[in-house]
Amino acid sequence: MADNQIDQYACMARLNEHCQQNHLQLEYRDIFTAASSHDQFTVAVVVDKVQYESATGKTKKEARALAAVLAWNTIQEQKKGELDSYKQHKDFTSSNSINYVSCLNEYASKNKLQVEYKSESKTGPPHNLVFFYACLIDNEEFGVGSGNKIKAAKNEAAKLAYEKLTRPSTIGAEECINPISDSSDMTSSTSEGLSSEASGSTTDLDLEPEKTSDEFTQQADAIQLNESSSSQSSVSSPSQSMKSKRKESPLAARFANQCTRTSKFTKNERFLKEFDDIEEIGSGGFGNVFKAKNILDRRLCAIKRILSGKTDDGTREVKALAKLDHLHIVRYYNCWNGKDIFQFPGTSQSSSEKYKCLFIQMEFCEKGNLSDWLNQNKGVSCKDVAIILFQQIVEGVDYIHSMNLIHRDLKPLNIFFHDENHIKIGDFGLVTLGDTDGQRTASKGTIHYMAPEQGGRWYDEKVDIFPLGLILFEMLTPFPTLHEKDKEWPKIKERKLPEAFTKKFTKETSLIMQLLSKEPTQRPSAAGILKILKDQPHTRHTY
Repeated sequence: MADNQIDQYACMARLNEHCQQNHLQLEYRDIFTAASSHDQFTVAVVVDKVQYESATGKTKKEARALAAVLAWNTIQEQKKGELDSYKQHKDFTSSNSINYVSCLNEYASKNKLQVEYKSESKTGPPHNLVFFYACLIDNEEFGVGSGNKIKAAKNEAAKLAYEKLTRPSTIGAEECINPISDSSDMTSSTSEGLSSEASGSTTDLDLEPEKTSDEFTQQADAIQLNESSSSQSSVSSPSQSMKSKRKESPLAARFANQCTRTSKFTKNERFLKEFDDIEEIGSGGFGNVFKAKNILDRRLCAIKRILSGKTDDGTREVKALAKLDHLHIVRYYNCWNGKDIFQFPGTSQSSSEKYKCLFIQMEFCEKGNLSDWLNQNKGVSCKDVAIILFQQIVEGVDYIHSMNLIHRDLKPLNIFFHDENHIKIGDFGLVTLGDTDGQRTASKGTIHYMAPEQGGRWYDEKVDIFPLGLILFEMLTPFPTLHEKDKEWPKIKERKLPEAFTKKFTKETSLIMQLLSKEPTQRPSAAGILKILKDQPHTRHTY
């Protein structure tokens, strides 16, 4: 029994060490069921939002230890499975690797096509980067490949392009392999690029590339005719029987019968290749937002898809997110350009035609937004909690302004909960630079929370201070009904606060009146608000 207890607590230590080394969040979650009794405790281990099998014990300490054993054993089994999978892939590529870059170059040379490779992005920690390269044929994108080496990413992109151009293929893919100059080199590079498959995800053989447009289909057909004609004279060559055997090889059959991952929300090749469990969680004039799980690390992400016509806003948002790194700002991961179906505002169905889009991958905040929090606390005053959360919002705004940016659309829907006590500001679709003396776009923002001067073309970062006054008022006394809010809101924007509120929240009323000043110069800066809040007694949440 004593040895068993030692093993249990050893598992807790190993689990803790594993999470620290891999920067994972570890949580022991209490599970309450109808069958729970006062002398039994049920606990489940949660690692980075993945919940493992629960365990029951006579004490909470015992339940945690047992849950740690179950979680640790599961993690070890997963590691073993990933290692076995990696070894299988390594053995496969060692004996069957194909230099698709060479294949495509030979094909392009025959048909007078220009081949280029363009770096799209890279993601992952510095010690385990994943590179993404696009293959361009005559300046048209034919596929985006990924790998832990640039050479592997280019080879996968070349594979996608080659298969599109030769579908239905008249020759086997192996025919253009150069066994002397490139096969050994590509074997090692492809093996090195298989760490993504070793994560338990599907390989590139499990995905069918995105279908080309009619124009590309006609182009590919024309290329096939040219190739067929040019090879007519060699039909009776001695090597013809060898070619037939090659076309019937198991490897060729695997390439010809690829599986397809599909989604009703997207047809974008990279989106489908890198993510699964795709769900739409928001839409508007800007585009759509999806929740999706990354194939490699199994983390939930938010993917924002913006129509090409709005890429100026999208590019501005990406540039802003890429330079922001703060505790109270939603984290940016990467982005890419691509074609996809698109659901326009006011319609319930997506288009069948594909449009150019910008995709932005960001941190997903599972606990909802401030609007949800206000709905959950209707008619309830939570002063201490409200002040703590509000201070986090202001810290985020202060950082945004320190980076010479203006958010321009601060509102409860754009303020998210990373967890129950941790606020993050998101949606930088309307962000703009703060130090320009030129005219700005008028009426950018949400009318309900927009500063008075934001309807014109001349304003500065103080437009972000005005909505903070409205948000603070709403957090201190969430409206019981939407009708009540609509009735009182115009008065509040004019600084006509209810008498009951001003008596109950004397200090907060003084601050709100400053924030809602019609004259921007009379509003304090975000840093000034933080100084005021520090003088007010409340419990500061720490992390």
